Amino acid sequence: VTVSPDAIMHIDRCGCIQMLSPASLTLFGHTEAAHLLGQPLLSLVSPADRERARGLSETGGVERRMELSLLRRDGSSVLCEVSSAVVPQPTGESDERLVYARDITARKQAEASILHLSRLYALLSHVNQAVARSQNQSELLHAVCVAAVEQGGFRLAWVGMLDSTSSRVVPVTHAGHD
Repeated sequence: VTVSPDAIMHIDRCGCIQMLSPASLTLFGHTEAAHLLGQPLLSLVSPADRERARGLSETGGVERRMELSLLRRDGSSVLCEVSSAVVPQPTGESDERLVYARDITARKQAEASILHLSRLYALLSHVNQAVARSQNQSELLHAVCVAAVEQGGFRLAWVGMLDSTSSRVVPVTHAGHD
């Protein structure tokens, strides 16, 4: 428990933290266990996720796993994969649980970045196809705008041309929300 990179907490039947690993202190931004011991685990869950988090403390011996936003001491939040399992007791019944929390913020940011790059690659591919297939400039520019919205994930794309007489950019085509 002391060398685990994940936060590990022993939660009693009232939902309060009774024991915790050193990684728990790091995750929540605390330096002393006394700040967290006896605290309800739900008080460390972002208000938006508290109702879903109640499922972690349900009894029944089933391991539960979900993504939750947990609150740090400074008020910031950290996205975690949180799992919970019943602590076995000699009597066979237990309301106590072990809760494991892993910071997945960096993983989620990397996934979002990969998704963004994939959309841009799809956009580039469709633009290349439009260049090869378009019969005229107007068709090409419209196809590029449509690709930017449909493949690139942009809400709006437009192309403007400079009007040499007025020195203004005049929209010539667009796609997406106006």
